Amino acid sequence: MRSSKLSQVIVEAVRYALQAELDATPKPGLVDRRNNGSHTDMDYALMQTSIGIVAESVDAFLKVADSNVEDNNLYIENLAREIQEEGVRAELRMLRATDGVNTHKGAIYCMGLAATAYYICFKTGGVTPQSWQEQIKLLALSLERTKDTKGYAVTRKYRVNGAVENAVGGYQQVFSKFVPFFNAIGRVYPFNEACVITLLYIATQMDDTNLYVRGGKEGALWAVKQLERLLQIFKEDGYNEVFAQQLDDEFIKRNLSLGGSADMLALTLFVNSMLEIDKA
Repeated sequence: MRSSKLSQVIVEAVRYALQAELDATPKPGLVDRRNNGSHTDMDYALMQTSIGIVAESVDAFLKVADSNVEDNNLYIENLAREIQEEGVRAELRMLRATDGVNTHKGAIYCMGLAATAYYICFKTGGVTPQSWQEQIKLLALSLERTKDTKGYAVTRKYRVNGAVENAVGGYQQVFSKFVPFFNAIGRVYPFNEACVITLLYIATQMDDTNLYVRGGKEGALWAVKQLERLLQIFKEDGYNEVFAQQLDDEFIKRNLSLGGSADMLALTLFVNSMLEIDKA
């Protein structure tokens, strides 16, 4: 596959995954087709605008990767520096487009890493789930960590894993748990319901630093307990949209949001799409 065609496939898969995450409704405390969740500074239209910026940024990351891969050799030090610089530009583009609102900073990071790693694997020997995860780890470890963020402060205060820890682990849960769960659920439920249920499952399996930022440890523990309870109801009695809407309303009252889990849902959908392409 030519580089331009490969980049187009990857970028469109990123756009599809982010749009599917946005459209999944209802999501606890998140912007969706029902409401703005706990985010008073965001709405559906703004998120759609931001998705375009993320897709544009991923395309820029892939151009950086292409310039640092030659004869199956990867120039990782130069790549890391240029990816870091491109990441800063991506965040600035997002903030300009959203009038200063942080809509997709986490998505720029996880999608940028995963997309770039996939591109490198494809160009240097082929993509397997294992090689893709190893390349994600290599890229994540090569980047300098930003320490002046709320997410970093939460990981230190509560000793939980955040975006960087998940990336350094090669998004192990995405490949080993979240993608298989989504595919299993997708054989039983329509796409929207499968996305919502997968989001709830993801939030019970990982530390969502957004919950800790907004609700502290108490709020995060309460949220996970409610998510586990709702998942059990769905398991025993089937999907119930009224119950899902009620939990969304309760999250809004408590100003809680599953921002980190939403990023992982989008990443799960992206990874699943690319793995399906590889099977074809």
